[in-house]
Amino acid sequence: YVYYIDDKYINDIFKTDISYLKELTDFNIKNYSTTIKLSFLDLIYKTKNKGIEAIYPSIIIKDKNIITNGLITFGNNKIELNDEETIIYHIITNNINRTSLTIPCDNNTFTIEINNSKTKYNWNNSFNINIFFFFLLQDYSCSYNLNDPESTSKLSKQVENYLNSKSKDFVNISVNNNFDYIGINNYIYKHTKEYKKLDNIKINIKSDVTINSIGEMRK
Repeated sequence: YVYYIDDKYINDIFKTDISYLKELTDFNIKNYSTTIKLSFLDLIYKTKNKGIEAIYPSIIIKDKNIITNGLITFGNNKIELNDEETIIYHIITNNINRTSLTIPCDNNTFTIEINNSKTKYNWNNSFNINIFFFFLLQDYSCSYNLNDPESTSKLSKQVENYLNSKSKDFVNISVNNNFDYIGINNYIYKHTKEYKKLDNIKINIKSDVTINSIGEMRK
C-alpha cells in the first residue's frame, strides 16, 4: 500500500516497527473505515486517468507507534480529511465495510453501526448520489420513545438528514477546491464522453436508511 507521512515523522518512522502496517490498515478498514487502502495500481490509475484524483491514507507516529490519521490529498491546496469525513468518503464511494457514526439529537447523541451499505450514482443532466444502508442502534441518549414506531421513523429521518448534510459538506470540499477525489467526472465521462467543471455540475444527494435492530436500546 501507499501512505502519506509528514516530513516531521521521517526520522521517527525508521525507528518504528512498520511490519504490522498492512494488518493495521486491514483491521481499521474492516472495523472502523477511517482509512483506505491505496495500492500502486490504484495510484497509477488515478494519476493517469482524468476525472478522478488520488487520495492518500495518512499516518503519524505517536509514542513510537504508527497510527492512522484520516486521509489527505493535494490539489490547489492540501486537503486533510478527519475520521468522520473519511467515513463519509467511504460511504459516498461505495467502499464502506463496518463503521459507527455519532449523531446529535435533543442536545444529546445516539450512535449507529452501519452495515449493508450501498451507494449508486446516476447521471441525468445532474450527478445523483443515492445512499442506502441498514444500521444498528449502539448507544442512545435521545428523548424519543423507541417503543413507538413513529419515533423510530423520526430517528431514521434524523440519520438521513445528518448523512445528507455531511455528504453535501464533503462534496463541497471537493468542488470548492476543484479537485475530484470522488471520481464524479470519471463517471460522467463514461456516460457522456466529456468532462465538466466540478462547479458547473449540479450534484444531488439522497439517503434512504433503515433501522435494522434496536435490541437492548428499548429497555
